[in-house]
Amino acid sequence: MAGSTLRAIGGYRQLSATAPPAIGSELSLCERLSLQVIARAKQPLAEERVELEDSLLAFVEAAWPSLDPSRYQPSGVVDAMCEYLQAVTEGQIRRLLINVPPRSGKTLVTSVCLPAWTWARAERRT
Repeated sequence: MAGSTLRAIGGYRQLSATAPPAIGSELSLCERLSLQVIARAKQPLAEERVELEDSLLAFVEAAWPSLDPSRYQPSGVVDAMCEYLQAVTEGQIRRLLINVPPRSGKTLVTSVCLPAWTWARAERRT
């Protein structure tokens, strides 16, 4: 990790591989090991984030336990809604009317998950 520096930003330590180290500020072995452990721990999260940002259905399945006390049960209705809403978000469909039975998760998917998922995707692209 030569050529790396550690600096405090907002109470957190950040490793910068681009900035040259300041004189006398070499990282200790403990700090280097800590940074390596953090980097390894974040890798699966980054992979999961990419997967969840690529699929509205995967996002809905992952977010369901935080939004609804009932257990998520896969259904063709939610699968179809997610597929068509993702196509709307990607510009493949211009208009969409959703008619599904009550209590099928329409409000949760369209009004809660879709805006959050769209916002997360926009964050990645900017």
